[in-house]
Amino acid sequence: EHVLAAGPGYLTYERDGAITAYDAATGVPRWHIAAEVFPKDCGLEAVRSTGVTAGSVVIAQCMRPQLHEIAPVNPDNEPVLIGFDANTGEQLWLNNAGFELAHGVGASDTVVALARRAEEVGSLDPQTGVVRWVRPSDEGPCESTAHVINDQVVTGPCYGVDIRVADGYTGQERLISLPVALPVVASDLEVSSLGAYDSMLLLQTRSRGRTEPGAAGRERIGVLSVD
Repeated sequence: EHVLAAGPGYLTYERDGAITAYDAATGVPRWHIAAEVFPKDCGLEAVRSTGVTAGSVVIAQCMRPQLHEIAPVNPDNEPVLIGFDANTGEQLWLNNAGFELAHGVGASDTVVALARRAEEVGSLDPQTGVVRWVRPSDEGPCESTAHVINDQVVTGPCYGVDIRVADGYTGQERLISLPVALPVVASDLEVSSLGAYDSMLLLQTRSRGRTEPGAAGRERIGVLSVD
């Protein structure tokens, strides 16, 4: 069972199951979304909460047998996203355009990061379910991990030195170079984003040792500000 802070309390959910929201002070159930609410043959896979304010939204992602001609990240299923009011449980919208919640952390009441078929990265308005912008993913599956920091969609490469930071509303991008001692060839550096908090991104880098044989396997963990 998974637990998330949402609206004036918290919620629990189980894969292929239901969502139940509770009051933070008393633990009394506030609303319940039964599995039958989701589209036919669409099993609940993940839930994301945008926060604990009066305007917060709960986004449920269920997976159903593939209907579209273009395969999603999972070759056997495709995602459907459904937005619910975090305070009342009222369904706000449904998006069945093949987008899924990006792996990673962070969301706001106005920006949620998306991925589609390991080919695109985008930004969703959680209040309406409308996709604001989409760009091609230069990194393929590596960019299926995206964090939302200060209403910005932040993605990193599998190999290289630049972190991509996109405005969650407009998609306008800037690059932030990693503050680490680099190998001779930037592509020799493996990069993993471990998490995010406030305006900080936690990164792990590892040299593959092709240009620095003595540094093979050397790992570093650091914090990067994306302000």
